[in-house]
Amino acid sequence: MFTTVAPRLAADRTGLLRELPVRPAASAARTFRGNGPIEDDGLDRYLADMVGAYGRSYDPEFLAKAQVTSYTTMASTVVAELTPGVDTLRRIVLAFATPDIDSRASAGCYLVEAAPGRPTVFCVSDQGVTAPFTALRLAADHLRDAAADARTALVVLDQRNLPWEVDATERVPAEDVAVAYAFRPTAPGETGVLLGQRTEVDPAAAAALLVDVLDEISARDGRPFALVAGYDVPVTAEVALRAERVHRVGRGTLCTGIWTTARQLTGRTVLAEYDPVLRYLTVLAWDPTW
Repeated sequence: MFTTVAPRLAADRTGLLRELPVRPAASAARTFRGNGPIEDDGLDRYLADMVGAYGRSYDPEFLAKAQVTSYTTMASTVVAELTPGVDTLRRIVLAFATPDIDSRASAGCYLVEAAPGRPTVFCVSDQGVTAPFTALRLAADHLRDAAADARTALVVLDQRNLPWEVDATERVPAEDVAVAYAFRPTAPGETGVLLGQRTEVDPAAAAALLVDVLDEISARDGRPFALVAGYDVPVTAEVALRAERVHRVGRGTLCTGIWTTARQLTGRTVLAEYDPVLRYLTVLAWDPTW
């Protein structure tokens, strides 16, 4: 039997940041073209019920028109690309902002069998674009006091098809994208990933709070960093002054945008996301060694 508890909260946090005892060790990413039409197999009724429960309108022709890549296909592909040299993954955590259109197979259940080492697998959603940050915390918590060769993985997913009507104000991914990161435990004397998560952040206060977090990151060691900012992150002049370079993510991604960009960078890197609807601000700093 596997049992788990909530991740540690205050014990590893000072100021606005907590330190996770992990470092990124490898990454993989893939864009998928999609397949269609999808066989019904009860999906039409399921999607209609799911959408209707939230007061949305469902298109009965959706399955016949959509080009879909399931989360199971996306996640298993990038995990396979991530793990050629990894004997065992202890935990995989999936993160996404929208539900899987093709729910006939569970991505988590499939990965338990397909990934090396039969890892425990969890999913994080209902946190908008900030879901991957919570997922990373869950993945990192499993490496506390682990052996040096232990690994966990974070898998971030975007799916471009939504089964409800979308207005011009709603962000929709332009492509089916999956990004995966493997993490290893920190060695003695190494700094882990610095993570800041704040809720109830009013849009008018988000920029000032982000400046405070960036200043705290700089105060740790004074090193310059590149900032990878999500689409809704308020990159004011004050924010931009804190970074050596700013990489801004476009509108055509949800969860995967900053994580796809970050895997192309080396050295001190800060990732930031803000969800103006949920009012969550999340920031992390790490030193990838690809």
